Amino acid sequence: MNGTNNEPTSEARESFRNIFVQLLVQPVEVVEGDELEIKGWGKDEKEFAEKLVESACCIANAKGGAVLGGIEGKQATFSKCPYPNVSSAWIETRVKDQSYPPAIAHFIESCDRSLVDTLGTMALVRSSSAVVK
Repeated sequence: MNGTNNEPTSEARESFRNIFVQLLVQPVEVVEGDELEIKGWGKDEKEFAEKLVESACCIANAKGGAVLGGIEGKQATFSKCPYPNVSSAWIETRVKDQSYPPAIAHFIESCDRSLVDTLGTMALVRSSSAVVK
């Protein structure tokens, strides 16, 4: 983040672009690590929020990192969000409200607009310490 708004830095854009490229050619478990968790959409908005909050707290309590949501399967399958109410504000609110102390979450919606439009993924940048409420 550049500090003036929620726009990602060029370094963040490049980092996420590299993750997406890796996911196109490698299994999810190879790409995931201590600073990256990848989660699918879940069966509904509630389950999706629970997955993101739990993963965000795990990442936050380590070194910080990112949680990518909306990526399904062992060989990553990308799809647009199936839930009309899910937005950057929706995700940030769920992570903040469902963690203690409130976790710091920044949703990167425009890390690369063409990638997001094509792949339909969401990226949640994490760093702080928190537990699920």
